[in-house]
Amino acid sequence: MKKTLKLLTVLCAATICTSAVSIAANAVNTDTNYLRGDADGDGVVTISDVTAIQRHLADLEHLSSANLQAADVDGNGLDITDATKIQRFLAEFENLYHIGEWASVETTQPATYWIKPGDNELPFIPN
Repeated sequence: MKKTLKLLTVLCAATICTSAVSIAANAVNTDTNYLRGDADGDGVVTISDVTAIQRHLADLEHLSSANLQAADVDGNGLDITDATKIQRFLAEFENLYHIGEWASVETTQPATYWIKPGDNELPFIPN
């Protein structure tokens, strides 16, 4: 009987640990909307967005991750060509990169579950 109880306790603990790892590994998918070209996050595409990109690239300021997403209008990483493409948009050249339009990107955010130290350890069971 004592061995059965010990085995049952170990199996329950293993199940709880497996569930905790499974919950922690899950992620929440959400849609994030942003205005393409709006590097400063003020809701409109202006020359201030070009300046924000230039200041970011010169390490004078740092854009937030959401603003970096909006500033990278061509999708190949933020560089000076993104600023030039926004300038061309402002000068009313052809808008090949849909600057000034709302875009949506699916992002993965970590699940809101925290594992404290020791949560993934089996309980001590004396002999």
